[in-house]
Amino acid sequence: MTGGGAIGASGVVWMGPAYDRGGYGAVTRNYLLGLKRIGFPVKLLAFGPEHAEIDPDVVRELRALERASVGSRPALVVHATPGTFTLAPPFGFVSRIGCTIFETDRIPESWVGLCGAMDEIWVPSRFNVSTFSSSGVDPDKLKVIPYGIDTADFSPAGVERKPPFTFLYVCAFNWRKGLDLLLESFIEEFDRGEARLVMRVYSEGYQGVAGDEVQSVLYDAVESRLQKPPESRPEVKILTEALSPADLKRLYETADLYISTDRANGWGVPCQEAMALGVPAATIDWSGSTEFMREGNSVLIHPEDELVPVDRRLTDAVPELYAGHRWARVESAEVRRAMRWAFENPEQLAAIGRKGREYVHSELGLDEVARRVADRLSALQPSVGARVLGAARLYRLWVWAIRARERRLRARGLL
Repeated sequence: MTGGGAIGASGVVWMGPAYDRGGYGAVTRNYLLGLKRIGFPVKLLAFGPEHAEIDPDVVRELRALERASVGSRPALVVHATPGTFTLAPPFGFVSRIGCTIFETDRIPESWVGLCGAMDEIWVPSRFNVSTFSSSGVDPDKLKVIPYGIDTADFSPAGVERKPPFTFLYVCAFNWRKGLDLLLESFIEEFDRGEARLVMRVYSEGYQGVAGDEVQSVLYDAVESRLQKPPESRPEVKILTEALSPADLKRLYETADLYISTDRANGWGVPCQEAMALGVPAATIDWSGSTEFMREGNSVLIHPEDELVPVDRRLTDAVPELYAGHRWARVESAEVRRAMRWAFENPEQLAAIGRKGREYVHSELGLDEVARRVADRLSALQPSVGARVLGAARLYRLWVWAIRARERRLRARGLL
């Protein structure tokens, strides 16, 4: 597919943290590489940190996109939290699009005006269409553009799964991730030797917790609620060391069930990656992961009907994001039920793994998602007052201004 016709965008300038190892960075890279692969003109304007862990071959592809041409009528996508939408120039594109995500029942109040200043807002799920619009964002601006992954990178390597039954969770340290909920539920449900839980938890001091403190912090959070004596408890491994993408894929394949107890999930890329490998995946049946995880292709942990306030530890740490927000109420008994069901029903669990893999490979590959992006960009109507950049010199001046503003925002701790 190539650029659009007389009305749609001739290509897209994509602003995002393309060299960052975090979630926004990974998704930015996938969008960019997918568009490049299907032949839609895309130019990268990267901001944010540059981490050494990014695959050197991918970095070379991205550097080439920084020099690409996108025609005379480009659209602009700014892909990050809405605070970065202020980096977008007020002119020069047929449309200015914000691409973002949030996890709870609403978005931060400050985001509403920032989203309103853009021509469109792309979110990955219908859940976010609901939460953004109910928070005050014009529903006509909201478009669902899911997250894709390179399914070619997720072919099972045939790693042998060894007893006992292994549950796996991979995430950053954050009280939103429900790590304490999972740890308590697993220890109370299983006996020593019956199953193991592996949690790969990375932390760079977020919420004051360093990597070597993760295990003690998590056990301190649940110890008073545990009824089972230490000598009867099942095996738990908490891994905090860095893993390469290849090592992470091998870790996925050691699991009998990948389980996420994320209390409010923006999307769930690790679930998507596990599913792509054919590893059965479980998640709470609420928030963004409902866009692709459902009965038949996943094990669902059912929440209660009511929503409850976000964990106090999170609202105290980042009140500007979570104060007054709510998420699903999930009981430990329900997490235990889902884990026990998976443990006792290997044939049904294997069928879920197969269906999950089929779904991700057919619907959420890079090419499939990139075509949805290209179709949307090709159908754009120019925004009121839109003017294209035209001159290469003006474009270079704009890039210089963006870089300077990014440095100022970062120095003030606002980016």
